[in-house]
Amino acid sequence: MNAGYKIDLKKVQALLEQGYQECLHLTLKAQRSLERLVKERKGFALLEQKEILKNLYRLAPRLYGVMADTLFRLIPLLQPESRDESQIHLYFWPGYHSCLVGKRIFIRRQNWNLGVGISAKPTDKNLRHYCDSSQARLYQYMVKPRNSSNVLPADVHQWLLRERSFRPTDDAKNLRIPINSLTVLGCTRTKMSTNSEEFFESEVLDLGTCGDSENWGKCFADFIKRIAVEIGDDEQFPKAAPPGPNSEWVTVARQKMHSIWLHSVFRNDKPEWLQSFIAELSDRDVTKPVARSIEFAMLDRVVKEWDDGRPKFCSWTNMSLRPSLDPTKVYAYDTADDDSEKDHQLARKTVGSAEFLSSVPLGSTYFSFVRPWVSEIYSTVRNVEVAIWMHNRKLGEREPTFAGPYIAHEIRKLVDSGLYLTKMEVQETSDEAVRKREFLLYSIGALTRLAYAFTNAVLSMNKQALQKEREKFLAPLVKLRNEGRLEQSLSMVAMEIYESVRLAEGGQVLFPTWLAERWDSKTLDVPQQSSCFLLTVEMISNYCQNEESTSSAEWQTFLDDNTLVIRLDGPTNAQRNPTSTSFARLDLFLHALGIGEANVFWRKFEKRCSYTVKVNLSA
Repeated sequence: MNAGYKIDLKKVQALLEQGYQECLHLTLKAQRSLERLVKERKGFALLEQKEILKNLYRLAPRLYGVMADTLFRLIPLLQPESRDESQIHLYFWPGYHSCLVGKRIFIRRQNWNLGVGISAKPTDKNLRHYCDSSQARLYQYMVKPRNSSNVLPADVHQWLLRERSFRPTDDAKNLRIPINSLTVLGCTRTKMSTNSEEFFESEVLDLGTCGDSENWGKCFADFIKRIAVEIGDDEQFPKAAPPGPNSEWVTVARQKMHSIWLHSVFRNDKPEWLQSFIAELSDRDVTKPVARSIEFAMLDRVVKEWDDGRPKFCSWTNMSLRPSLDPTKVYAYDTADDDSEKDHQLARKTVGSAEFLSSVPLGSTYFSFVRPWVSEIYSTVRNVEVAIWMHNRKLGEREPTFAGPYIAHEIRKLVDSGLYLTKMEVQETSDEAVRKREFLLYSIGALTRLAYAFTNAVLSMNKQALQKEREKFLAPLVKLRNEGRLEQSLSMVAMEIYESVRLAEGGQVLFPTWLAERWDSKTLDVPQQSSCFLLTVEMISNYCQNEESTSSAEWQTFLDDNTLVIRLDGPTNAQRNPTSTSFARLDLFLHALGIGEANVFWRKFEKRCSYTVKVNLSA
């Protein structure tokens, strides 16, 4: 391919190293930004997906811009014949796959997933970027969410992820060499070879043999099918539609949707057959949403720029990046049925995707350098994510460990104060004294059972164990809600606690007048009482012990959709937020189970505070 030209490998390596160092600098800045967010977390709060995603979207334009510059300048170095071109047009459409948010990261502009375009002379020192393009927009009109139907063009990136992107060899061990890329050529260049072996284990389709652009989608599908047959898989591309009266039409529609996109890549005029295709789509209910989506696309001023004045693209390449270990799976405690399946799950994702639209067909020499370099850049971003994931995982493991002492603290307090009062009134036989003793013993038994189950779940290191404890903790509350007595039961338990912990010189709690003065604790089973007790005891105990007798707080409990809200609001003389260690542990306990939170809102200048517990009953 490069006969008569000389490649300067020193310049190539220097350019790649410079690009790598610039990308590394950007990712380190992103890591420092995320680490600052980590340090600002309250207590054991994890870094949320939306914060990670926001920072990745902030990194993407700068990172992909450096990558695009490097990839553009590599073309004349690795394909010296392209130096004769008056202008080279490259659109690099990268998509790093985030393991933490589970999606590919593009340059995000007004709900469009974009790449980086450069149209310049090979010798230009300053390269200007553009992101929005007719090709990028048009494709997104044909997929969800803009296309609300299930009739979608096939995803080449997803196809490359599957095992059939490997071709068998003659080796006795049946090892398979990966197909490194799929290339479609839309123009004829005598200087460029279309031989597969010249394209570094790539598969190449020349659309010059496919006739009118209306047939290009089918031609591309047949091209993929031939590859699949070569490696022992005859699955259709795109996958066959479900059996039914429209199945054949759906397959045709999906292929022609790909034809529209391929036409936009390689031609600078509107397809003559487009309107008749839209009419066909509109005639059938199954594809009416597709017709509407394409019609909307044709009204888009960017999509309609069939000829944007830049050189036409001559090649479209999907590069297949190597599978990568998914760190979020490596330390998962659940195991697959067999090791081969587990290994497949660990390495089922690549670090992302990379597409190239170029006015100069890009060949084997180019991709032999570019493929490992792009993977290395993506890996620097993956390293940042791994660092944040390890932080979140460490906190996630510490959270339940620190939450456990909350239950032990409540048991100890019950035993110390409750048994002391019981001894003082051991000879007392009044109904009130008997009721208090019953409540005390019942509460100790309930909390002991809960403490044992929760501690066992934490120490088991089984991620399903805490899930089971969450369900067991919520089930009694959900049952009380369904029976219409959740608020009453919580308030009754709270009143019982108040009678046990209130002090003559301590803060007072005012309960709604509609509550009955007496109740039978046996109307609640052990799980119901333990859940109600844990959610209410600490706020009442804190207020009674830390406030003066002239302070009276109002008790509230209500449902806000599926969220249970328990609140104790009243005046305070505290000079700082009156959150106690044990109330903070209640917050950790609820976070550990993933069902809610416990906070004290201190209004300093109003001299008031609100103890608030929120529990999501649908968690």
